[in-house]
Amino acid sequence: IGSPRTKFPADIPAMAVLRDYAREQFGEKLPQVQLIGAMEAPHVLTAALPGARSQGILNLLQEQEVYVSAGSACSRGHRSHVLEAMGLPAAVIDSAVRISLCRDTTKQEIDQLVRAFQAAAARLAR
Repeated sequence: IGSPRTKFPADIPAMAVLRDYAREQFGEKLPQVQLIGAMEAPHVLTAALPGARSQGILNLLQEQEVYVSAGSACSRGHRSHVLEAMGLPAAVIDSAVRISLCRDTTKQEIDQLVRAFQAAAARLAR
């Protein structure tokens, strides 16, 4: 059987395809969302909805059973020093959410993420 880690290298191409699909969908359907960074990691995307707060986005996505993380992996409840070092404005940093993919993530889940983000963006724009 083996541990999940032993299969990770084999999962990288599939996760990269889903990451790229998510980037495409965000670009087409959510132009107000800013994708952050080089996006070279196959399993992580960071997205921001400038002017909103990460926690507010997180809460609205959770209402639709979409679970992401606030900020970045290095922030631990504070403004990310990595995002600050990238020279991003506070409005972007404070609205950043981290989207993690895994070998079990499906295209349908990416579509659900994008729909949930659209709904969250509409509610937060009011």
